Order: sequence, then structure tokens, then C-alpha cells
Amino acid sequence: MSTIIERSKVVAVLRNVDNTLFDQSIATLVKHGITTLEITLDDPDAPSKIKKIVDTYGDQVTVGAGTVIETEQVQLARESGVAFIVSPHFDRDVVNAAKAHDLAVIPGVFTPTEIITALKAGVDAVKVFPATTLGERFFKDLAGPFKQLPIMATGGMTNKNAKAYLEAGVQSVGIGSWLVWQNTESLTDYDRRIGTFMKTLT
Repeated sequence: MSTIIERSKVVAVLRNVDNTLFDQSIATLVKHGITTLEITLDDPDAPSKIKKIVDTYGDQVTVGAGTVIETEQVQLARESGVAFIVSPHFDRDVVNAAKAHDLAVIPGVFTPTEIITALKAGVDAVKVFPATTLGERFFKDLAGPFKQLPIMATGGMTNKNAKAYLEAGVQSVGIGSWLVWQNTESLTDYDRRIGTFMKTLT
């Protein structure tokens, strides 16, 4: 699982992205190496969006379903073609359902106790959420006892702080709306914005 969340260091968390902006956003992200994509299931169009990405990009991308809070959603996500499941919280039933469907699973956690509970449940990685509430130092301190567990920092991540959190020891950062093409900017500007951001992480 670490290879999934480390593939581009950035996981694009796409929540209710307008259909008119979605395709170009995905194309630009993939172009610049952001190939781990989380489509949240609170979007009613999520299953069709996931399937479209998988059909279009195949092995170029790794697509997951986010905001999975019920076990029934795991089956829906699997049928759409996802490779991993992300939850905002830790739910053992959701973890077990994902594992039963041979899907990698990344639950949301907030404390060391929740992290070790998730680890014992056999998760593939954890999402510390909301990350900026805890701050960079928290992740540096986690690197000691939990250095073997892949961690994704999500919540408040932007182009301005992503590198600092990666340097603090997380394997990836989950970034949402900032990565999406805004209809107030040209495609050229959007392409440049994402390209410039990814260069700052190298």
C-alpha cells in the first residue's frame, strides 16, 4: 500500500467536482505526475467518474473511493473499479469489508491510540485527519514509534504547506480543491500552477 500513497507524494482528493471541470482537471493532474486519485462518495456521480478514470487511464493511475463510512459503500466502490478505500474515521467493519473485497484501506485517525488500533486491524495506511489541527511537529514525533506505517496527512493541505508535511515524515499529502481547475483561470494558467507546485516537491 505504501507504493500507492507514495507514488506521487500527492493524493488528489476530488470532492463534488463540477462535471465541466472534472475531465481537464484529471488530465492535468496525471500529466504532472499526480496519479493517485481519491473520488469521494458523497458525490452522487462518483461511481461514473471513477469508472471513467479507470477506463481512460488504466494503469497510469490508482483510483480510490473516499468518504466511505458504511460497509455497503465498499461494494459500490469495488464495482466502480477502485483499488483502495479511504474513510474519514476508523471503522473496523469498513476495514474488514474492504479487505474481504481485496481492496487496500486507509482509515482516518487522529491519535496514537487510534493509529495502533488501525494498525492491529490490518490497515494498509492511515490518514491523519485533520492534519493541520495537529501541526507538523506531531508528524515528526510520530516518525519514531510508527515509522513502519505509511501515513497520509489530509485536511488543510495546500501548495503552501505540503512540502513541510512531507519533510516532517508523512508519505503523502491529500489535497482537495486547490488541485482542481477553476473556471476563473485559463487552462494554460492551471497547467502552469500544477506543474510549478509539483516541481517544489522534488
